[in-house]
Amino acid sequence: MKHLKRYLVLICGAIAVVACQSSDPEKKLADAQYIPLQRGLFQIYDVNSITYSEIDLPETLSYQLMTEVVDSFPNQDGYYTYVLHRSTRADSTAAWVNLDTWSAKITGQQAVISEENTPFIKLAFPISDTRKWDGNALNNIGENDYTIESAGKSSVVGSKSYKDCVTVIQNDDDNLVSTDIRQEVYSRNIGLIDVEKTQLNYCTDIDCFGQKKIKNGLIYKQTIRYYGSN
Repeated sequence: MKHLKRYLVLICGAIAVVACQSSDPEKKLADAQYIPLQRGLFQIYDVNSITYSEIDLPETLSYQLMTEVVDSFPNQDGYYTYVLHRSTRADSTAAWVNLDTWSAKITGQQAVISEENTPFIKLAFPISDTRKWDGNALNNIGENDYTIESAGKSSVVGSKSYKDCVTVIQNDDDNLVSTDIRQEVYSRNIGLIDVEKTQLNYCTDIDCFGQKKIKNGLIYKQTIRYYGSN
């Protein structure tokens, strides 16, 4: 009987080990689904921006932006790098015009998107509420802590509600000299669905200090309109 009990304990232990080992890749795969990367996948966004300048009147723009995964190749990390083409058009009746090329890769630890040649760690795995990491760890811009504000919750973007989203606060700084508030929202199996940026510098002269009179900067809003696969 002792031998039988010992045998059963060993079997149960082996099953537990196998279960843990098999669940880890599933967890990583689930996290990666917040930035799905596959040739042909695309997203179309509505973009509204206001650019402030010290010498010109504010410039307001409204247009559509499309991002599409057009290619992939193995990289030195043992994963794949995906090529993202970005295009813009004035509205749905206009032709797309090439804007620039980005790239993306996902490892077991993070999702990295290179905006042209500058890499940013957009997500760190495993995803969880209050998770924090340096989004600029792979570039030389300077430390910038990203924080997950919420994970796995629904998010309303425009007039639609999206399930299982991750909201990443990239910065949340507002004072009398400047404002730098940035956040991105990702939805499982869809990708990026919302971007909000308010980066403003205020007048610091004696006669306007503390009034938050805009000297220069940008207010940017990008919301998903449509997504799919070619």
